[in-house]
Amino acid sequence: MSTLAINGGQKTREKSFTGWPLWDDGEKNSLINVLESGKWGCLHGDQVTNFEKEFASMHDLSVGVAVASCDAGLRIAYKAIGIKPGDEAIVPAYTFIASAVPAIDCGAKIKFADVLPGTYNIDPASLEEQITEKTKLIIAVHFAGLPARMEEINRIAEKHGIAVIEDAAQAWGSKRYGKYVGNFSPFAPFSFQSSKNITSGEGGIILVRNPEDEDKIRSMANNGRRKEAQWYEHFGQAGNYRLTEFQGAILRNQLKRYPQQLDTREKGAAFLRENLSLIEGITPLERPGDVQASSNHIFIFKYDKSHFGGISKDKFLSALQAEGIPALTGYVLPLYKQPAMADQVTGGMPDMPVSEKACKEEAVWLRHSLLLDSEEDLADIGIAIKKIQDNIKELN
Repeated sequence: MSTLAINGGQKTREKSFTGWPLWDDGEKNSLINVLESGKWGCLHGDQVTNFEKEFASMHDLSVGVAVASCDAGLRIAYKAIGIKPGDEAIVPAYTFIASAVPAIDCGAKIKFADVLPGTYNIDPASLEEQITEKTKLIIAVHFAGLPARMEEINRIAEKHGIAVIEDAAQAWGSKRYGKYVGNFSPFAPFSFQSSKNITSGEGGIILVRNPEDEDKIRSMANNGRRKEAQWYEHFGQAGNYRLTEFQGAILRNQLKRYPQQLDTREKGAAFLRENLSLIEGITPLERPGDVQASSNHIFIFKYDKSHFGGISKDKFLSALQAEGIPALTGYVLPLYKQPAMADQVTGGMPDMPVSEKACKEEAVWLRHSLLLDSEEDLADIGIAIKKIQDNIKELN
């Protein structure tokens, strides 16, 4: 009789992990209050305005501008920096496509940098290799919520006279070098899309480091209007990226419980790093000592098939999922191999070995909501992996 669940054996875990999103009567009552107020747009109510202040304050800043999505936030930020046709922007090869497309829409060309093998954040050395006289922007992605090495990145940028923007889509409340993300660059867009640790289904916010830039960013999110002008006066070619009061109400409630959730995820991630490190061939991503907080939007470990009979990552994932562990493969291609990026790759395909290996062979993702479960629940992940390893002959 087979032992592994994929072959008909008993599953390691029958019970589901914590699902997402989470809500309670706070969201429900706030939504009803907005509905009954008749003030559904952010221009008429105070939910979005209050959320902007609360979210910015959580990151030791005074200005946040809520927008329809993080993608919209990135578009606004890149335009505010002044990216134009003929410029080049550097993005990590292991990131979501939204990090790059808004820069392309500004007319820029994308250059790709590899990521660090220990964290999958952009590698400062690889980044500097990509700089040319046309480089005008570095997009520093705080991947999975772990803050990037911003001190090094900013030193490189300053040396070459290049702007930096933090893509903080996954990094709510993350902190490094004693500073929250959003404090390392002029603009830092965040996401509140459905899968995110703070969510209103869709939505985003741009944290603005320098208060004097607030009016410019607000204008770019509101059809080019200015607060001192008439409603139908427009001073820039900009879109409507405003958030609704319904979303603002949800986000305020999500934010109230977030500090406790962040702490719980931190503890869950620390437990998993210790627990999974005991299994040969499984290496959780590193947590650098100068990181004070990470949102842990994704918990990632590296899979080494040489300790699992040589079976592929896909085959290992199928076996792990069959055991009741909802693991994911993550990005299946480096960004430069995405079909949508074909026109950005000139002079031959880039050589980004860490990003390639992460996609093809080693990166295994676990959703942030799992980290809200107990250590007893999280222990099942290691038990399932060890079960597969001990019975690997069943897969061969």
